[in-house]
Parts: sequence; structure tokens; C-alpha cells
Amino acid sequence: MKVVVDLPEDVMSKLFDAVVRHRYSNASMFVQMAIENQLQLEEESSPAAPMLDELAGNRKFASSLPYEVAHTLPGGEPVVIVPREFGLGANVNPRPVGPPFPPRVPSGPLWGQYNRVFPAKLSLRCLSNLLREGDDWTDLPSFREKASVRAREFGVALDAVDLHRGNKRGEKLSTGLPVGEKDPVAALARFMNQFIGYLTKDDRIEGMLGALRYVNLVKGPDSDERIGITEKGLEFARMENPVLDRGKYDSTLSQEETERYLDHIFDELPEEGRLSLYVLKAIEEGANNPDALSVRIRRFVGGHRTDAVIDTMRSGSLGRLGELGLVDRQREGTSVRYAVTVRGGEVLASRSK
Repeated sequence: MKVVVDLPEDVMSKLFDAVVRHRYSNASMFVQMAIENQLQLEEESSPAAPMLDELAGNRKFASSLPYEVAHTLPGGEPVVIVPREFGLGANVNPRPVGPPFPPRVPSGPLWGQYNRVFPAKLSLRCLSNLLREGDDWTDLPSFREKASVRAREFGVALDAVDLHRGNKRGEKLSTGLPVGEKDPVAALARFMNQFIGYLTKDDRIEGMLGALRYVNLVKGPDSDERIGITEKGLEFARMENPVLDRGKYDSTLSQEETERYLDHIFDELPEEGRLSLYVLKAIEEGANNPDALSVRIRRFVGGHRTDAVIDTMRSGSLGRLGELGLVDRQREGTSVRYAVTVRGGEVLASRSK
């Protein structure tokens, strides 16, 4: 069956460039894989996911967000003002809610699109500050909008730090935050759905915060959607963060946050812990480039998954492990090599027992 599609010249140029760079047999193979990947993602995500229509009346965000880059020091380093929603100043004690359990949340490894932990940290800090003394639940749609807009403000400021420092892919502080310039509304929607989350029609929870059991989402008595923070989520939200609380831009998570997150993963998300150890072991055994590591991850996953889905899993896992300081990305010309760090080797040895 043939389908003819008219594409803009710039899209065609990028398509053919991707075909050459990633060694696809031809453009048809690339398009087929892209479609299969999207269909797989549609199966894994509910069609009820709130998309751009949720923000249709809020296009003002695209041009009038109050980005908060304050001033520069003599060396030119941008100084970022942290929005109050992300600070540690709120002296309130919200009441934690119980965590969600399968089948309301996935039981497998984290989805590949959840490629950083810092966006989850930001969102949790915002939720913990917005909840009032003794509160357990707050309105989900309002929180999604508030947190995503503040994440964009802060992300654009961090993007300025990345630019000043020349941070490359894998090093950027702003990765995962809704900083896209071409369509800010789409960037906000992706952040809402991928990191903050939403309820499906069959009451499942999608999004990184729910998958981590850091929040719970429920429908109230009037079918209003609510979000609450769990005990583990509140503990993680209140831990001091180098970027948010100390103005240090060398890493997005402190050593203490990293250790707490790893403890949580291996205690509460065993399949994510298993994938993490599997990736570290595979890299140590020589699967230290994208193609070789994708082959190993396919063995881990099993079943019939497209190359694009496997590559997404690889990219997401490497992004999280890199942020945690367990994997290092080394570029050799146009090639990329992965290496397990000293800390990564320690985690592999201690957690594999």
C-alpha cells in the first residue's frame, strides 16, 4: 500500500540527512520505523492524554513568560533567580498520601522519555510548596499548568547557563525542561504529560512522578482530578539541591539526592533497578556504543519492539544514569562511547549482590 505525503523542503532535508547519518537503507525504512515507534507510544500512552488543546487558550505563555535570569557576575556567569515555588522557604507541612500501586502505575522500567530526574525534583518541590498546612490533595489541572510554566521560566534561565558554559548534550542543566523555542506550548504540554502526569479514562496514572510512586492522582467526589505527594516524594522534595538551593551549576543532583533516589529505585521499582544494573554491566562488558547497547537492551526487554522504541529506552536509561554520575559519555570524533564511572562500578558491585 502506498501513501503520498507532501512535506516541506526543510523537513525533507532533515529526513535525508538522518537517513545518511544513521545508516537507514532508504527513506521508506526511516518513515516506517517512525510510524511504528509512534504507534507503540500511542499504545503505551492513553489517547486521553491532555495535549495542546488544554493550553489552547493560553498561547500567551509562548511570548510573555517572565524569565528570571537576574544579572551576570564579572566573569559573565548568569545568576539565576529560583522561583519561590522551587525554593526551600515554604514552612508548611502537607499531609502525605498513600502511593499508587500496579496496575494503576507501570510495573516495568521507567519509560525512555523520562530521561532526567531533575524535572521530577522540580515538580515535587513545586507541589510540596503549593500544598498548604495539613493538605493532602490539590487540583491537578491547576498544578500541571503552574508547575510547567515555572519549569519553563527556570529552564530558560538554566539554558543561559548551559550556553555560557558550553555544556554539551548529556551535560545540560536544562535537559528535560520545557525550553523549546519553536513551539513553547507544545514543550509545556510534553512536560505536563511526561513528567507531571495525568489520569487516563480507566484510572491509570501516566507520567514520571506517578511511575516513581512520588505522587498519587485520584478523582474527587465531583470527578475533579487531584494530586497528592507521597511520603517518599516529600522526603525527596525537601532534600537540599545544588542548583535550587545553593546556586551551584556543576550537577543537577547532590550526592545525597542521588543516593536517596537509588535507594528508592531499588526498593520500590525493582525492574528499573534491574535495567540500570543490566546497562552498567553491558557497558563494562564492551557494549559501550549506541548500536551494541541497543542490542543488549533488546535482549533485556524481549518481545517484538521496534528499533526506535529500543533506542528510546537506551537513551532514557543512559540519560538517567549519566545524571546520577554512574555513566560517562565520551565523544571520539563523530562516535560516542560510554564508560562506567568509579561510582557506577561501586553501585554495580554493591547492588548486584
